[in-house]
This record gives sequence, C-alpha cells and structure tokens, in this order.
Amino acid sequence: MARLVVRSDLADALAWARAERDRRLAASDWTQAPDNRLTDVQRAAWRLARAEWRAVVDDIKAGVTPRPWAAEPV
Repeated sequence: MARLVVRSDLADALAWARAERDRRLAASDWTQAPDNRLTDVQRAAWRLARAEWRAVVDDIKAGVTPRPWAAEPV
C-alpha cells in the first residue's frame, strides 16, 4: 500500500496528490459505468476506493495528516 509523504510545501503536496488522485480516478472510471461486468458489490467497493482517493486531497487541504491511498479492490 502506497503512503503519501507530506512535503514541506503545501502547494507541492496538493499538486502531487491531485495528480495522483486524477490518475487513479481516470484509470478506474470504467468501474462506474452501468454496462461494465462488475457485480453490485464490486462496483460499490470501487466507489468506496474512489471516495478514499478523493479524501486524501481533502485531508491535505484541511491540514491534517493524509490517510494512506486505498488499494484498488480485487
């Protein structure tokens, strides 16, 4: 599991986290499409992981230690 290392400069940390979040979201957009072959349980697991990825950026903006990046569901 990858962990985010908070950099001393908040702007750099936010830029890096946003780029990582965007990469993860773009790579998993297909999981939320209604015509994919995932079960409802699998789709929900992906939805939760995607929410956790978004929350990392929110943590940094709030000035708290960011949570670790959630792993991709199996």
